[in-house]
Amino acid sequence: MKKIYFFCQALWHGNWKNYAFSSLLALGLLFLNACSLQPEKGWQPEVKTTTSANVINPNTEQPTVLGSQLPNPYLLANMRRAYTNVKGGTWTTLAATNLYVRFKPTTKEQLITLEETLDLDLFDEPLDYQVITEGDYYQDPAVPSDQITWQYAVVPTNFTFPAGITYQTLASVHIPTDIAVEVEAERLAGLNADGDDLAGNAAAITQRIPDCNPGYHFDYDLNKCVPDGCPTGYVWDDVLKKCVSAPVTPPSPAVSTIGKINVQDTQLGVQGLQKLRVVAKRWFKIERMYTNSTGNFTSTAKFRNKVKVILKFKNENASIRSIRGVRFWQVISSVKKVLGKFSGSQINNIPAYTFVRNNDVNSLQTRDWVAATTHNAVQQYRSLIIAQGTSAPPAGLRILISNWGSLGGTGAAPLFGIRFWDGLETAFVNNFIASAVNPVAGGFNTMVGYLKRQIDVVYNYNVSDYTKINSDLVVETIFHELSHTALYTQAGNLWYTAAVDATINEIISATVSSSPNPYGRGNTSSSPIIALNEGWASHYGQFLADARYGTNSSCVRVQDYQTSTCSNGTIRPHIAALEAFNPLLPDDPFKWIPRGLFQDLIDNTPGEITVNDQVSLYTNLQLINAIDSEIRSPQLYRERLLSENSNNQATQVRDLFRQYGYQ
Repeated sequence: MKKIYFFCQALWHGNWKNYAFSSLLALGLLFLNACSLQPEKGWQPEVKTTTSANVINPNTEQPTVLGSQLPNPYLLANMRRAYTNVKGGTWTTLAATNLYVRFKPTTKEQLITLEETLDLDLFDEPLDYQVITEGDYYQDPAVPSDQITWQYAVVPTNFTFPAGITYQTLASVHIPTDIAVEVEAERLAGLNADGDDLAGNAAAITQRIPDCNPGYHFDYDLNKCVPDGCPTGYVWDDVLKKCVSAPVTPPSPAVSTIGKINVQDTQLGVQGLQKLRVVAKRWFKIERMYTNSTGNFTSTAKFRNKVKVILKFKNENASIRSIRGVRFWQVISSVKKVLGKFSGSQINNIPAYTFVRNNDVNSLQTRDWVAATTHNAVQQYRSLIIAQGTSAPPAGLRILISNWGSLGGTGAAPLFGIRFWDGLETAFVNNFIASAVNPVAGGFNTMVGYLKRQIDVVYNYNVSDYTKINSDLVVETIFHELSHTALYTQAGNLWYTAAVDATINEIISATVSSSPNPYGRGNTSSSPIIALNEGWASHYGQFLADARYGTNSSCVRVQDYQTSTCSNGTIRPHIAALEAFNPLLPDDPFKWIPRGLFQDLIDNTPGEITVNDQVSLYTNLQLINAIDSEIRSPQLYRERLLSENSNNQATQVRDLFRQYGYQ
């Protein structure tokens, strides 16, 4: 019930990591003239040649280290010869199926176009290089670390490139569906059996493969196309430099990528991770899939040897993001994890992977676990509300997770992105984050610029006691914030904006007075809509957490934050916390927010210690339906609730509201 609506206490009590902001001081954006560049022959990004350290910090993202550029077996000239070797005949009309491209976005808006509007699966490392060390990110050394690096992708040949974003078409490629052709193409290009390095006899393969007419091959000594001179049943082999028997021996069959992704639930055990985006990639063959309700995934495409599998916390419901140091632009992208590269029998039987929490909130392991838990909570919320019939959150939520705040376990739901809100958040950040750092020049403003319109929900998991982020507590916080966002769907943009503005007014007031953060004393013009809004989310978050966990819940702190309700096998802590709410508790500055009211309208528990509840049998659907655009106080809400429900228990309802301080 202590959730912080709209703005996370991580922001206004924040102890942001100073190293990130010192790095941001010199942050600037590289503006390139948007253009379509011609395909480059033998293009080569600058590549770091240093190897990774022997000891890797588990709390820091590690860079991917690339080796040499590999010859591209999917170029048309090479593919035509591969088809001839495998199937016979001539393939002069073989066309490209895809384009291998890279983009250089220079602004947040351009990256959003690629990530969100076009929803491309982007890679920050080139796709035709050896990978010496698989890391968490790759930053082209030619691009400063505070600027958006090149983004690589494979797109259809009829792809419409977005206006204003610099891009390069690196190659027109043909991705065959016949695995035998794929294998032969890689062999002809001089690659090893895995396709991820040069074969032993191909140390000096040229990237450029001239396109000769059928029955001819390119002689590099003569620098021209010459006849193959092969008898019937034989074809010229560019690698062995001689005629060989055709067709080539079929390779071992390729298989679907099959696996299962889980998340550890501290209360319920291992749970399948639902609707998680899974990307399988081998060279330019890329398939996107999603886990099902049990966490399983299966690809349609067939893969052989060294298929790379990447997990992305993203679907149509939400994208889970995190702050990742000086590369602040990465807040636009979802959290991702490279599951690994798989070969042979592993491809269709990838070992089940489970995201597990550890005791260090600063570790990448905990970050990924929080991302997984948050991701699942979004899916669970949408499933649980079906039985209640209540409004769903908006689609496409941008959910930021952070361990940079000083008060952990709190959340916020400003809906900056959904509402295209670009007004007060800069002033808010300047007032409540600047006190923790020493921003100079454009660094702070750049940070604010990336955050604008990019946070719909935020969750701060920076806690000293990791049991405070047990699964049900994290899930309840996310449910709480999603319950706020559902009011955007229910009551509309004007209502939600009024609630945001009310909260901001109280936060600003607290900076110049002794008014308690973030809601004030309950005696201003902002208070009524805050009371209604926060009261509903406090109720519904706990109600749904109880539906999910019941008696398997952690101990849940009650109103004074010092005592807790715990399960004894019978008590349901999340509901008990609502029942324990006391609207007269002297030590609670926010006792005027009716956090227990909505549950009292539903249940049948007369004789409570804190409130004499004589009302029962209202439903959550009836409760949320009474929150309309013009209903902006508990009193107006009470009358709308009664009028929509035939004045059901009118005397008892009015008495209940009176006990919560609303005559």
